[in-house]
Amino acid sequence: MNKGYFNSKYNIIIGTGVDESKILNINTEHNIIHRVNTDKSFQQICFNIKKYQLDHDEVFSGNVIINKLPKDTLNITEVIKLPLDDNSLYSSNFKHTGVVIPNSTVGVCMCDDELLYCSSIVLWIISQRERTVSNNLYSVCRKHRIKLKGFE
Repeated sequence: MNKGYFNSKYNIIIGTGVDESKILNINTEHNIIHRVNTDKSFQQICFNIKKYQLDHDEVFSGNVIINKLPKDTLNITEVIKLPLDDNSLYSSNFKHTGVVIPNSTVGVCMCDDELLYCSSIVLWIISQRERTVSNNLYSVCRKHRIKLKGFE
């Protein structure tokens, strides 16, 4: 059995259409496992991550999901330096204005999945969601009491 809980490794899941040349330090770090979401679904990639953790008795220190770059470039080492716990999800864009009234413009609650950073527990939760209007990323986070945080 492992003596430490985290394995000091990070997963970078890159969506289709993302220019990898604009992601800085992705290939310089030895503790980053690079996964591309092209031929496999996001759920299958997350399943493979979970299987790896169970087979090797270790937990990844963090997971970065890049579906769209929020800026011209992204420095991976700056993202993985952010403090992370098992109940938080960093998002490039989220809004929480309180009560949402159906069929009204009052209140906006949303969370984009352009750039996300989370623990392995949160990764598993968000990978199991079905993409419907009523089951969006914000709803899943609220249902599981995952705290939404923004990148500084």
